[in-house]
Amino acid sequence: MSFFSKEAAATLVAKSSKSSADDYFKTSEIENKGQARIRIISKSAKHFWQVWGTSPEGSKRPFRFREEPTPEDIECETGEFAPECRKDSEGNPIPKAYKITAPIITAVYNYDTSKIQVWQVDSVKLRRELYSISQQEDYNKDITSVDLVIRKEMGANGFPEYTILPVPIKKGTEEAVDAAWIEAQENGFDLDRHIDGGSAFNKH
Repeated sequence: MSFFSKEAAATLVAKSSKSSADDYFKTSEIENKGQARIRIISKSAKHFWQVWGTSPEGSKRPFRFREEPTPEDIECETGEFAPECRKDSEGNPIPKAYKITAPIITAVYNYDTSKIQVWQVDSVKLRRELYSISQQEDYNKDITSVDLVIRKEMGANGFPEYTILPVPIKKGTEEAVDAAWIEAQENGFDLDRHIDGGSAFNKH
């Protein structure tokens, strides 16, 4: 079974329940010129579509879809949550169209936290790098057979740039990683709940 489904791979060509911050691996939290080391646990990533909406009070939240949504699907799901707006010269709001993205999610073991976490990969560049690694014969097309070192450096334009380097699995960690994954599964870990707007961890 391929880590990337055909649908998830195809998006690289084309252009809520509360959860603990510790439940998620976020590349944005890597320090500038720093790095994080993780191991992907999921044999296959899960793929979905997502839009962000803004409430009349200004709060923002994501809306996720298992199938590519139509404008009618988005309108039905988002309700009073509108696309992000900009204002004209007179201060009147000019609504933007919803931006549809196609992230993937996977379970990872984060060596820094010694925990299983959810990694939602929104960046197309990172998804392309992961896809390339997952297709390499050197790893038997099994991205879970290596660790990934993700490096971050702020670009001249002020935006972060990331690179992913596959490295051998860290020695002496198999028992800890297996135990963390077994514990997560016994506690009801389920990535589908993340797509449905909840927490992948069995929390109420």
